[in-house]
Amino acid sequence: MPFLEPSVSISERVDGVFLLALVLAVTALIVITFLMVYFVVKYRRTRNPKATDVEGHTPLEIGWTLVTLVLFLVIFYYGWTNFRYMRNPPRDAMVVEATGRQWLGASSTQTASRLRRCTSRSTGL
Repeated sequence: MPFLEPSVSISERVDGVFLLALVLAVTALIVITFLMVYFVVKYRRTRNPKATDVEGHTPLEIGWTLVTLVLFLVIFYYGWTNFRYMRNPPRDAMVVEATGRQWLGASSTQTASRLRRCTSRSTGL
């Protein structure tokens, strides 16, 4: 489901990691907001005028810790496999040596030349 035509093959994989993290974050936002509103209404002062002290619920605490851990591990694994894919260009890729200059800007007297990518071959920087 690309919004723009990808310029490199890895961009679809990067978009997949981003969309996974975005969907999980929005889902968590919706669930937490719903639960918060639900419990605010359920335990409002007019229905429960005397507060009660509630101790911990160990299975619930272990459950939400494990669910969160699994979600973070899924995001990490998906991102790590795509990172490894990005770091290992194909064997026939053209190697380009690049040097970055931190303070070379538009007001500088020096100009940087453009790098044009050959579309028929993979390129590794």
